Parts: sequence; C-alpha cells; structure tokens
Amino acid sequence: MIVIRGILHGVGLVVLAGCLAGCGNRSSLELAPVSGTVVYRDKALDHGRVVFVPTEGTKGPQAEGEIQPDGSFWMVTPKDKDGAVVGRHVVLVECRRKVSEAEARKMILGEHLIPKRYFTLETSPLRCDVKAGMKNRLDIVLEDEPSAGD
Repeated sequence: MIVIRGILHGVGLVVLAGCLAGCGNRSSLELAPVSGTVVYRDKALDHGRVVFVPTEGTKGPQAEGEIQPDGSFWMVTPKDKDGAVVGRHVVLVECRRKVSEAEARKMILGEHLIPKRYFTLETSPLRCDVKAGMKNRLDIVLEDEPSAGD
C-alpha cells in the first residue's frame, strides 16, 4: 500500500495496521459504493481527502476519497476498487492550504484549514455505517471547535 505524503497527521500507523488486519484475501471483501459532500462554514471544501477507517469489528482496508472542487467525494479502496468495506468506519477529513511548487519540493505541508479533531483518529466525531447492496451517501458538515466560553 502506498501512503501519499501528507495524507493525514497520525494516520500512518492506521494505514499499516489496516493493511495487516485486512489486506489478506481481498476477493472475500464486500464493498459498497459511498459518495457525499464536505461543507465547512457554509461552503463546500474545494480540495482535501476523506478517509474511512474500519472500526468496531469491521475487517478490511481503509478507503479514501479525494474532495473535488464542488465538495463532492467518492470512496475508493486500494487498487482503485470503488466503494468502502461494508460495516462501521471512523471518518477522517483533511484539508490543508495548497502549497507552492517551491514548498512542495522542500516537502513543506500547508496549514490545516479545518479543526484538528476531524483529521485525528482518536478525536474524529464522524462515523459511517456502510450498508451492503445500496449506494451509501454521507454529507459531512464540519463545525468549528467550541470556544472556551461556550
């Protein structure tokens, strides 16, 4: 499995763990299509990534979806198979400032443009139950962190 540079803070071990736990016999995995949108501060995100990490007994690889300019995404498992493994997933979202070519050559990552809780496995409040035999839809609305006075 190839890990794309800057995929998600702290998820590298999840990629390895997911591969060790679920990269065996892929022919027996049941996948279902998943698509949706991501909105933050009443605007569609125009770039970034959505990651589904299997949890609570769900076996198989994680799925990833690239956020398109209109805020839409669709999930793909390793080897470009459409969909995500059927079962429960923690959902992570990453969106960083786009970097210049010079910054990219220096391997500089842009700052996060959404609250940290959404791109950290331990703190993401987002979950999705992928159901078999149907087109699954997940429209994600991200909210700012509550201020200390709330």
